[in-house]
Amino acid sequence: MMAILFLVGQKLEEPSIVNDLLDIKKTPARPIYNMASELPLVLYDCQYDNLKWYYGRDDNMLNTISKLYKHIYEQWYIHATKSLLFSTLLNDLGSISLKKNVHPGQELQNFTTNIEQTLKELVSSEIGMSSGNLSNIITSGGGKELRVRNYVKISNRETCDSVESKNEKYKGKRIKLE
Repeated sequence: MMAILFLVGQKLEEPSIVNDLLDIKKTPARPIYNMASELPLVLYDCQYDNLKWYYGRDDNMLNTISKLYKHIYEQWYIHATKSLLFSTLLNDLGSISLKKNVHPGQELQNFTTNIEQTLKELVSSEIGMSSGNLSNIITSGGGKELRVRNYVKISNRETCDSVESKNEKYKGKRIKLE
């Protein structure tokens, strides 16, 4: 669902595609497309009426929650450290001058760019693409991008097997095993 919403948000698909995909008469089998990144998706809070929630094998809720807190803190610390490291590397690499790093006589064959730019400016601009001119950059969340020459609409893509087809294949395999 999120992958489709990303495509709609990028104006690569019409909002009506959501209803079309949910209508099994219109779309009996799922079209093939890349899933959205799981990174920005977090189920944070759920509430249920008349349900006693168990936090682990330990009946001591405070013990279990403190273990959870310690685990999350450790993960945060690791990722905060990595984030700082990557931020520093990106900043240092991004500030590299193209002019200072292109040797005399060396051509930038695959780039049509201003030699006065920094590496960050080159990479950030779509002008820095190879001569193949990949025109669509599809964002799938979590910092992931897919570059394609020609975007194919979801409704025009190949589809996975339908539920009925999958059931028939399974039934056939089961009969062979018996």
